[in-house]
Amino acid sequence: MPSFDTLPLARQIAASLGDGWNAAPDPDDIRARGWSVVSHPCGEAFRLTTPAFPRAYPPRVIVTGLYSEGWTGSARITFSPARPADVLVRDVTHRFLPAYRRVRATFHAQSVAEAARQAAGQALAARWAVAFPTCRFDARFARVSLRISQGTSAASEVDISFRGDAVSVRFDALVPELAERLLSECAAYQAEFHTSAAPTDRADT
Repeated sequence: MPSFDTLPLARQIAASLGDGWNAAPDPDDIRARGWSVVSHPCGEAFRLTTPAFPRAYPPRVIVTGLYSEGWTGSARITFSPARPADVLVRDVTHRFLPAYRRVRATFHAQSVAEAARQAAGQALAARWAVAFPTCRFDARFARVSLRISQGTSAASEVDISFRGDAVSVRFDALVPELAERLLSECAAYQAEFHTSAAPTDRADT
């Protein structure tokens, strides 16, 4: 069964939406399946694809949202390209775009919150690095790690993870005075950034 080129349909939809919307071949369509992307300069975008094994020709067109933050959302509709163009545009405008924009707004808010947590973790690590030169912040996991030497044969491990509104602290062979100080720092971090959960002390033995 021949592939179905969605680009003419994408161009019709973009032209009907107006206001800067543009249609182009999907750059991720490496198998030349006729996929396309409709996008807007504000960052909104959605992809038009067809099933891998369509039951009929022309196949149903699948509309899914694209998100600049790299998230994968559930906003999606399907329709037959044989329907009138104005009906298809109405489907995109009234059925797809409102749901897509809600998902995109949620993802954007989560990304902003995560960026704030990352910055807070880096600031916390920077404060501790003054006293502990081995302190480091791992941005991939929003984690502050310290290795504190307490002699020639022993060292303390501290692992502090930022997950949502919670701060999780793991100690290994840490003297109580230093543990109390670090927990106090975590409590100050949470108060400063308006989080609600108290830090959790999981002492490893």
